[in-house]
Amino acid sequence: MSRRAKATRKPKPACTSCGRGDAVLYFPLQRQRYYSSEDEPWDVRWVHFYGEELRDYLVRLGFHQSAVWSIRQREAWEAAHLELLEEAETHQLLRPVRLSMLTYALFSAFVQQAVPVSGVKSAGTDRRILDLLPDMQREACAPFMLEDWASRAGVSRHYFCKLFRQAMGFSPMDFVTRCRLQAAKQWLLEHPTLPVGRIAESAGYPSASYFNKRFSAHEGVTPTEYRRLFGKA
Repeated sequence: MSRRAKATRKPKPACTSCGRGDAVLYFPLQRQRYYSSEDEPWDVRWVHFYGEELRDYLVRLGFHQSAVWSIRQREAWEAAHLELLEEAETHQLLRPVRLSMLTYALFSAFVQQAVPVSGVKSAGTDRRILDLLPDMQREACAPFMLEDWASRAGVSRHYFCKLFRQAMGFSPMDFVTRCRLQAAKQWLLEHPTLPVGRIAESAGYPSASYFNKRFSAHEGVTPTEYRRLFGKA
């Protein structure tokens, strides 16, 4: 979770009239693209949620139907976000029960207070792709077979790639790579003595050198450096 003022090139946001209290909602591993004006920079707050059940829950509530939302009582949500941010910065993961409680409170506040901004549709709502994402994430570390996933969606390989790119903004293999690296990052920190080569193999990379190359390209550091930077002291 973080908060940062951001000014970039000319605006190309999903909503051309976004203001305080508006939110852009991205589903897991979707490419995030939003811009503010140099004349009117944004004070951006964002929170990343993880969990296999969260996507299905949001879809059931209809949150896949719009990309931009407005929070009716933004002061309460901002206060909840600040409390969570202070807890994470002060205690990191040392008080997991309180951290979980504050995270749930923030998420609940969003679900209860968010209303869709009219006229803005989600960039990726094809059910055939959304329904496959949890399975693709769970099976990401197994050998990737494009034909198999296209068959599960009931379409050709070419059309599956087209639907996937429309929904997610990148290819199925890119999605699998992100899932593998996310799993590898978690294992690097949870198992500090496990050799990097073992983690590479578990993440679906028989070659440790190729794993290091892919990891460095995405994270900007090697797996060993990532473990040293973010592992528990």
